[in-house]
Amino acid sequence: MAVKLPKTTLPALLSLAIVAVTALLYAQVKGHLFLTYDDDIYITKNVQIARGLTLSGIIWAFTAIHESNWIPLTWISHMVDVSLYGLKPSGHHLTNVAIHTVNAILLFSLFCRLTGSLWRPGLLALLFAVHPLHVESVAWAAERKDLLCGLFFLLTLLCYANYAKHGRSRDYGLALFAFFLGILAKPMIVSLPLILLLLDQWPLARNTPVGDGVGVRFLLRDKAPFFLGSAVLALVTLIAQHSGGSIASLVRHPLPERLANAALATLAYVGKTLFPLRLAVFYPYPEALPLWQPILASLLLLAFTLWAVGSLKCAPYLTTGWLWFVITLLPVIGLVQVGEQAMADRYTYLPIIGLLIILVWGGEELCRRLRVPTALSCTTALILILLLAAVAWRQTRYWQNQHTLFAHAVAVTGDNPVATFQLGNGLVVENRLPEAADAFTRSLALKPSAKAYNNLAYAQERTGQADQALLNYRRAIELEPLSVESHYNLGLLLLRQWQTEEAIKAFDTVLILDPTHQKARENRERAQRVQEARRRP
Repeated sequence: MAVKLPKTTLPALLSLAIVAVTALLYAQVKGHLFLTYDDDIYITKNVQIARGLTLSGIIWAFTAIHESNWIPLTWISHMVDVSLYGLKPSGHHLTNVAIHTVNAILLFSLFCRLTGSLWRPGLLALLFAVHPLHVESVAWAAERKDLLCGLFFLLTLLCYANYAKHGRSRDYGLALFAFFLGILAKPMIVSLPLILLLLDQWPLARNTPVGDGVGVRFLLRDKAPFFLGSAVLALVTLIAQHSGGSIASLVRHPLPERLANAALATLAYVGKTLFPLRLAVFYPYPEALPLWQPILASLLLLAFTLWAVGSLKCAPYLTTGWLWFVITLLPVIGLVQVGEQAMADRYTYLPIIGLLIILVWGGEELCRRLRVPTALSCTTALILILLLAAVAWRQTRYWQNQHTLFAHAVAVTGDNPVATFQLGNGLVVENRLPEAADAFTRSLALKPSAKAYNNLAYAQERTGQADQALLNYRRAIELEPLSVESHYNLGLLLLRQWQTEEAIKAFDTVLILDPTHQKARENRERAQRVQEARRRP
């Protein structure tokens, strides 16, 4: 006699499976270190964050633009972690894992609510939980903003789905509130109103007037507050990034170059979703591209978009999935270029959901048409999850410290000045200074930069090459005259060489650039005392 399980048992078991798989996959991050690549700027060397949760810190989070970002909720979450765990990295990393796990559960709940199905949403959530492209967002402490944005993005959709099903104003209010919190976490949530319109098409099917009428005007009207929030957020983000100087000029990256890179990057994201191999923390911006590559990529993307849109009636999941992917990717595709990367794994945290929808629902339809036995389709799905988890486990291992992460990036991407420079920083942390100097030298050969000259000089100075270090500090200043760090390091080296007059000039420059630099002030006074003592008979 078969035992009939309660309706809530299977969803609960699937949720437990999602939690268990995610926890096992990312358990290793407990032993990972902070990086000197954004983790220091966001957490360890951020004075406001390092104090933990304080009233002044909360005020700073809401009023300051730091590192070209206005992300108050993300800053506050880091402050809470510091209050709980101090500056021990394990707690910060495990918080990321916990948020990612919650996001996978929310995705499962959302599509159960939207479709009335169980197994397909379960598979969707498991693929989301273990996909290797998500390792960067989860294993990198500084990428908390990705996870929080995803959390409130999915919460908003879940509340909206409840509102669409039952028409309760309370659910609509909760959706708006979750959206507001997402705005405070990361600007990428700006695309959410368009996703609401997509879900109205499928699977909610709210575009057809029924009963008292659910027309186009109504659908647009109940999105109006969301569109208004997105418009304000877009404006604030542009102001923040412009004030921080992080937006690349059109002279540096002309619009045709950006469009070409956007087409190739979009196609690459699709490829890495299907075959997540050779993943790296930094993909360098291409210096030159054969014209046929972006043209072919654009034609392929256009053809697939037309096919997806044309499939609205026969395969609506294809339309929603593909447009979800494209729309959520638009804010980070590089048309407004921020940073030097051509693409980034972390940018797929939300967009990949669209591709996974196509994979899961399309795969189920294909199996049904081909009359594939249920046991075989289930086994195939299980093998796919295990393969992705194995790749993600290996990718997570590279994130254990700066050295292993960027050594892998260099091995994968080849001539990569940023990854080679950051590899040098990792070797400095491990006190492997000759190897670090070699990495900085290779980075400079690929692309001269003030920071690489400065860090090369630092390594040389500490390996007894003071004269060469002095020369490279001056080269760094030539490339970046406003570099506080280079002027300060130059002053310290000159002071150690008893060149007090030149050292005082260097510290004076530091204090002009940064009047709050207390160490420069102290060392200037020290240099002045030494100078006066040497003048006495």
